[in-house]
This record gives sequence, C-alpha cells and structure tokens, in this order.
Amino acid sequence: ISLNIIFSLKINNTSIDDYLTYDMTATGQNSVSEVTINYLHQLPADTHIRIVGLTDRPTNLRDTPYEYIVPLLDDYVSISEGKVTVEYINPTKYPSIIAELDPNGVYDLANATGYVVSCNGQIIQINPIDCFTYDNEYLQYGYYLPTANIVEQKFTSAIVNLTQGYSYKAYFVTGLGEGTHEQLSNMLASMSIASEEIMASDNFVVPSDCDLLILNGINTDITESMIEAIKTYLSGGGKMIVAVNYYNTNVNESFTKLNMLLANYNICIGNSLIVENDPAHQINSDPYNTLIDVASDYVETAGGYTSLRNSYARPITD
Repeated sequence: ISLNIIFSLKINNTSIDDYLTYDMTATGQNSVSEVTINYLHQLPADTHIRIVGLTDRPTNLRDTPYEYIVPLLDDYVSISEGKVTVEYINPTKYPSIIAELDPNGVYDLANATGYVVSCNGQIIQINPIDCFTYDNEYLQYGYYLPTANIVEQKFTSAIVNLTQGYSYKAYFVTGLGEGTHEQLSNMLASMSIASEEIMASDNFVVPSDCDLLILNGINTDITESMIEAIKTYLSGGGKMIVAVNYYNTNVNESFTKLNMLLANYNICIGNSLIVENDPAHQINSDPYNTLIDVASDYVETAGGYTSLRNSYARPITD
C-alpha cells in the first residue's frame, strides 16, 4: 500500500512511476549497453548531441513503439555526462524547429516524423517504425508483430556517424522483381552504413556516393545500359553484392545481361539447384512446391512414400 501511494504521487503532474523504468529482459535490450556508455564517455567533453522528437512527448507509452524508445533515450541523457540532450518539439506548434535543425533545407524535414539526431551541423533522421523488425504475416492489434528491438543500434549508429564525421552509403537496385530488404538494411545500419534505393532503368547511373551496390534477390535481368554503368563503378574500386532468385515464375530467366557483366570477373550465375530427396528434410510446404513421383527403386529410401514435395525444382548441372 505504501509503495502504491508513493508511486501515485505526482511531480509536475507526472506520477513518480512514470520516472521509473524496469528492464526485465534477459539480454538487457531496454537498457543502454556498455558499448554505448563507453563510446559516449570517450567523446570530448564539449560534444553536444541533440536528439529531437518531432512530436509532443508521448505520455501513453504502453503497446506503442515509444514504450521502448522514450525510456532508452532518457538513459542516454543520464549516462552521457551532459553530451546528449533529448527534446520533444512538435513542428505544428513550433514550426521554427524545422529551420533550426536544417537551416539550408537539405534534409526535407517538413514532412518528417520520429526523431532527428543532430551534431556538428549534420543530422540523421530515425523513424520509430524502423527501430524494430516485424513478422509481416502476423497482425496484432492492427500492427505487425515486432520480432526484434534495434532501438539502441539505430541511435548509437547515428551518434557514431555524426561524431566521427563519416558515413558509408549502400544502394539497393529496385525494379527487377526483387524481394524486400528490410532486414539487410537494418544490418547495414548497425554497421554505420546508410542505404537508399535506385531504380533499374535504361539510363542507369551508379550514384557518386555509392560505397556498396546491392542486387538483392532479383527475378528479372538487368538492362543493357546497366552493364557498362556497373562495370565503370566496379573498375573504380566499387563493391557489389549480387543475389538472384529462382522461382517457378521466372523459370525461363537466364540472366543473360547480368552474366555478361559478371563474366568480366570470372563469375557465372546458373539456374541449377541441388535437390533434397530426403523426405525428413523437406519441411517446406508453401505454394511453390511441386509434387513429384518417386521411382520404385527409391521408395524404400523415401521412407515408403511414392510421391514427395520438391521445393523450387531445378536441374543439377554436371
């Protein structure tokens, strides 16, 4: 009873309980890690890192992304020895904050939401929804179910980029039937690599600030002009990651132009897959599977089954 009375007391119309946070996770994911603490402590004493939430300070945190963000940012302030400040300024009430953070209009903050991390005249925007990864097939209370909390990765990576005065940039090539790259983008961000998208086209040009070009799970071939553009980029020391998808929907795609490009580096992408014939290992049952007959000589090996489901069947090239 005494504790409940204490917790219900209010300071500046805020209950004491709102000032208290508890991290019950086994990994301490809702607390600032030693890595972040050590990094902030080794920064010069006159370092000023300003974090601005472009909204009113959230008060009802439960079951929202801010439940993980607001208390963690308060921890940044408390352990930073005055080097980090956190403010909540709603641009609809105080529109001058946009010009204050971005006086030259470089970052297009007029329509921005979430947080802005500012230091040394440079800023990085962080959207709360990007601080988590989600199960895109499972909806809960109208939202996708979060599967990972990467709040600290996002904010500490931004602080490292801004205080060290460098950043790397990766570009994902889009428009080739590729899959999503949310997970890979988050991995890159944790390594201080920002990422953007660039559309495949007949006028394709690799941006001058590109440190890493990524063709991620493409399903259709690159364009003719992309061959020379990417060759020029790679010959200048550029780096590239290539991954292709083979589905039953693109069975006739042999990536002729892509292989023309890769041939310059002694790489060839073929359409062959090793097929798993052990039924105990064929756990996939999505719509892309096909039913195949098991030859009578192998029925015993197949555990008595006369047919098996075979995922993404492709020939095996000798």
